[in-house]
Amino acid sequence: MGTQWAGMGHSLMQLPDFKESILQSDVALKDTGLVVSRLLSEADDTTFEDTVNAFVGLAAIQIALIDLLRKMGLQPDGIIGHSVGELACGYADGSFTHSEAILAAYWRGHCIKVADLPAGGMAAVGLTWEECISQCPQGVVPACHNAEDSVTISGPQKVSIKLLAAESWTMPLSRKVSQVDTESGQV
Repeated sequence: MGTQWAGMGHSLMQLPDFKESILQSDVALKDTGLVVSRLLSEADDTTFEDTVNAFVGLAAIQIALIDLLRKMGLQPDGIIGHSVGELACGYADGSFTHSEAILAAYWRGHCIKVADLPAGGMAAVGLTWEECISQCPQGVVPACHNAEDSVTISGPQKVSIKLLAAESWTMPLSRKVSQVDTESGQV
């Protein structure tokens, strides 16, 4: 994963409506044994290396932000999401209840974690989609078009690590995103 970090959402817990939403996620997750309010408040640098923790943490914060915006009377004209953000979009547009969205994040993460998939790797690189397509070696694919000059590449971990370590690598590396590939053909 890439967008989560220890301490995310921590200061937002001071806002009563945000905290109330996170506690509602705790209730929805009670049968799983995961307590997202504790997960967010006690996270360390390794907490979100766990796919379940990353997916649930991101989804809970996104849901809570949606709840907070609704309490302020703000409604989006449109919504778009990627990966776990798609679950938040489902919640924002009323397709999912709070409980359904957070449980979908949990079970998606859990299924990926226990699926015994081959290790994959992802990295954000500073190239256009077209440049990435022309430069990626076999087995490494552009997986997400982040912006005009930012693409997330994905592939088997052995190939990705060799590729990123090679002196001949010509793509400007923005950052390594994850050890488990959840966005391409590796799933």
